Amino acid sequence: EGALLTQVGLDRIGSGASDQAGTFAKLRDGASTEAFAARVERAGGSTSNVSVIEPAAVENLRDVRALPLLLALCFTLLGIGVAGHALVTTLRKRRRDLAVLRALGLSPGQARVTVVSQATTLAVVGVCAGIPLGILGGKLAWHWVADSMPLVYAGPLALVAVLVAIPATVALVNAAAIWPGRSALRRRPGAALRVE
Repeated sequence: EGALLTQVGLDRIGSGASDQAGTFAKLRDGASTEAFAARVERAGGSTSNVSVIEPAAVENLRDVRALPLLLALCFTLLGIGVAGHALVTTLRKRRRDLAVLRALGLSPGQARVTVVSQATTLAVVGVCAGIPLGILGGKLAWHWVADSMPLVYAGPLALVAVLVAIPATVALVNAAAIWPGRSALRRRPGAALRVE
């Protein structure tokens, strides 16, 4: 796609190649390309074709910038599915225990509170484990990506996203608990306690 040569190396290639000659300059971080072009022109140089060239790895990284968001969405949907499955499985496994409690006087409202408290506990445990592990894993992954290309590592921390994730997770898991909770409470205690 191109090459960087010194003037001596360019002269060795032969005539005609010098028509494509140019100057390559690496600017320090935060330097203005316009200010650089003005200094070159004041020194008598030509800046008719000044362009900023980014490494291909940085361009590729920019092309996949939506990937972390899609990955987060997939993990969110997967987490909701796993939480819903865990609640359905637990309520099926414990339907006789719930029926005994209802036969002893547990009201339907108290039974709903039992299901909601189980869902909330599942969500809180998941958040307490998932957020620190996610932050650590994300920092390590970004550090690896930054080291593999010409980037400076600056570990981001989306504090707003973390603070929104906690109540959102509890709400989503409790919403996932609505259907299994209703189906468990629809069954009459006698039907669940019947010996088959």
